[in-house]
Amino acid sequence: MRAFACVGKVGVALIALAAAVPVLSRSQAAQQPSFEVASIKPIQIGAGFKGPIVSTLGCHGTDSHSPGLTLPMGRCVSRFEPLRTVIALAYDIPPALLYPYEGKVVIGPAWINSEMFDIDAKADAPTTEAQLKLMLQTLLAERFKMKLHRENREMPVYALVVAGKNGIKFPKAPADRDCHDQRRSDHRFELGATDLAGQCHGFVPDNGALTGRSVDMSDFAEMLAIWAGRKVIDKTGIDGLFDIRMPQVVSANAGLSAQLDAGGRGGGISPLPFPTVFEAVEQFGLKLESSKGPVEVLVIDNIERPSQN
Repeated sequence: MRAFACVGKVGVALIALAAAVPVLSRSQAAQQPSFEVASIKPIQIGAGFKGPIVSTLGCHGTDSHSPGLTLPMGRCVSRFEPLRTVIALAYDIPPALLYPYEGKVVIGPAWINSEMFDIDAKADAPTTEAQLKLMLQTLLAERFKMKLHRENREMPVYALVVAGKNGIKFPKAPADRDCHDQRRSDHRFELGATDLAGQCHGFVPDNGALTGRSVDMSDFAEMLAIWAGRKVIDKTGIDGLFDIRMPQVVSANAGLSAQLDAGGRGGGISPLPFPTVFEAVEQFGLKLESSKGPVEVLVIDNIERPSQN
């Protein structure tokens, strides 16, 4: 089961190009760390396929702190995940940002959005998560012939701010909860997670809602992008960890975007039995203000389907 449900397209225009930074090419791959061994096999789901389908995606480094991580140490694994999500893992693009801007945070051929590969790659010795992701970049360059570059584009975003003088209405996480130095990055790609036992900075779906355990405001802002249709930047100035439950909401779309008032906040009442994302955050003493800001985009210049092992 995926932790994130696909949302509707958001008609947000890309604004001015701020910068372009070249990223790993095949000729540069030799300078990057690489896996000792890697297996890549295409996944075909069709007539005669016998499940189950369990999404798995992640890299287990020596500094990974997720209590739910079951991948072997020193490995990166992907199963039943589109190649675009693997690229996002390698280049530290949060999955929540794969939905806004009509999916154009990773720009490439259409097949990377649907085609899946069983990838199991092993380092020759235990190493950090950051090093494993560099090895995954090398793997994509060598086996998929991938070349890409980064661009920072000025695009519409939302700022998450405090709505009034009464503060936010999330309960604080217990001060004695042991978070074991966990970070948000420990849980971003746990796409099949169903409970939060032992987690901090983690979210799981909850009957259409979303529950977060020991999360901070930047964690919450990251997740709001799924429904807001834009990157959300934490401007609350609030520190600390909270236990939250975000109710089921109506995602922003072209119809809802048209209801934005001149002040840049969500206007209008949802015609559906769920609040809009704008209404939902206001229940917690917060609001989303329309703004502009830099959004990192990965532009794939070349990518090919790999030859089988």
